[in-house]
Amino acid sequence: MVYDREYGSIIAYATAIAEEDRQCVSEVDEEEMQRFYGDVKAAKRVFAWAPGRCGSILRCFIMRLMHLGRTVHFVGDTTTPAIGEGDLLIIAASAGYNVGIASIAERARGFGAKVVMFSILREGLCQSNSDYTVIVPGATAALGGIGHSIQPGGGKYEESLLILLDTVIALLNREEGGKLNGGIQLHANLE
Repeated sequence: MVYDREYGSIIAYATAIAEEDRQCVSEVDEEEMQRFYGDVKAAKRVFAWAPGRCGSILRCFIMRLMHLGRTVHFVGDTTTPAIGEGDLLIIAASAGYNVGIASIAERARGFGAKVVMFSILREGLCQSNSDYTVIVPGATAALGGIGHSIQPGGGKYEESLLILLDTVIALLNREEGGKLNGGIQLHANLE
């Protein structure tokens, strides 16, 4: 049986992690999330980009947007078209000091797209190339370690990001009459 000296059981540790994520989400600025919600609704098309686990989280988000009937793309996929005016690029950059991510943000803005960055920090290389930043006060091992967490790596940031983005989907779904409740018409059907 697994036993942890600090938390005891697996369920006790999982409960502590869930509480940490709840606290993190509660510290996100409501106005920033309202702005993001409005931009998602107004976008002609939604593009997303992030490396690693954050990329998987953004893929979850844009998949649900597609289920709601939006046109979505993940940067780097072979079927991703050119970005342009009226489009929204969502980037998750944890600490925000990745030169490649900053370059993508800068190029997208140059083509007329709006860029929103989700990050732990307000200022950084990536943030300076975005229209605005939504701060998710998580933790990361980047830059020698930023923030505090009972979880390894960027788990607190990543899980809080997923909760926030899933909440946006839930609100859009409610606003649009519950398209995602029950059968999802646009759900993949070849698997």
